[in-house]
Amino acid sequence: KQWYQRRVRGVDDDIEDWYSKLETSNWFPAVDFFLPAHIIAASFSGAAAYGVWRYGGFNRQIVRLTMHLLATVLAICWIPIMFKARDLLVSFVVAFLIFATGVVRTALFFKLNTALGGLCLVSDIWYGFLAAVALQIWNLNVE
Repeated sequence: KQWYQRRVRGVDDDIEDWYSKLETSNWFPAVDFFLPAHIIAASFSGAAAYGVWRYGGFNRQIVRLTMHLLATVLAICWIPIMFKARDLLVSFVVAFLIFATGVVRTALFFKLNTALGGLCLVSDIWYGFLAAVALQIWNLNVE
């Protein structure tokens, strides 16, 4: 069971116990949902970034691809901040920054190609929801 939780689900028992003890609302996702949702969001935005890169490489699309890189790095940092450091305020700030940079990235991608911008909408929806969840977790569990 522990191998499955750590390798397949990506969730340790202490993380699941900690998350279950937080004050939450009924619309919050289960702890198992975060990692797959991040992977799906990254896949869609990554496919879009590849499409943008095909429009002339990094040198010609430096602003668009830098915004994508910033959103991706922030997204990679969010799970350890939330579930390992357990810093609720910082996790909200990072989630909001992921969403904000993602929206800017999506707008820039839409200007280049509407299909590529549309691919980014999947990640924007997820990260907007994530920011709302992180804000609510912080509000409900401020000490």
